[in-house]
Amino acid sequence: MKSKISFITSALIIMSAVLYSADKNQEAVEFIKNCLERSKMEYGYTAALRYFQYTATTSKNNPYSYVLESNDDNVLAEANLTKADRGRYLAVLRDRSGPRIAKLWKENKQELLAMISKETYNGHYASKVNSLIAYRESKGYRAKINALKKKSPRLSTKTIEQAGAVTNWDGYKDLAFWYRRTVEKNDKVVFGILKEVQANYK
Repeated sequence: MKSKISFITSALIIMSAVLYSADKNQEAVEFIKNCLERSKMEYGYTAALRYFQYTATTSKNNPYSYVLESNDDNVLAEANLTKADRGRYLAVLRDRSGPRIAKLWKENKQELLAMISKETYNGHYASKVNSLIAYRESKGYRAKINALKKKSPRLSTKTIEQAGAVTNWDGYKDLAFWYRRTVEKNDKVVFGILKEVQANYK
């Protein structure tokens, strides 16, 4: 489930990536399109997830990733990956500032949303998008964010476990997601994007 949140973050939100030049902006959009295209393959969720993890995360910050730890070429082939793709988009996705995410989303949202049918959205994304929105709008949200900040002042692989301690494991994944967005200072922009995505498929 932790990986699922990571993928949803990349596919619907991190339209993000947004960087220091027009070329890197184009690479960011390319990354999102590649994720979405893989989601249409047989076992598409797994293919898209592996693509995201292999090209945009590292073993250090994503120690639970199967594809990053595997030496089996078949695991890469299932997501149409090669060893040359490892870490390909790390630099592209490094800057996730709110203004840049907003800019890239505004410029590309129509094309990106058109890549996901309503059927696919309802089958793969709707429940998580709805859950993230509801969690942020829930009573006590700010108090839980503050409590997690005390337990995990810096983001780390332990943040998810600290979120579990704060929530008694009830909604901890959503809390960890929003805490990361808060630390990155893009939570308001991301929330607005999720609301747009939700409205688009109603």
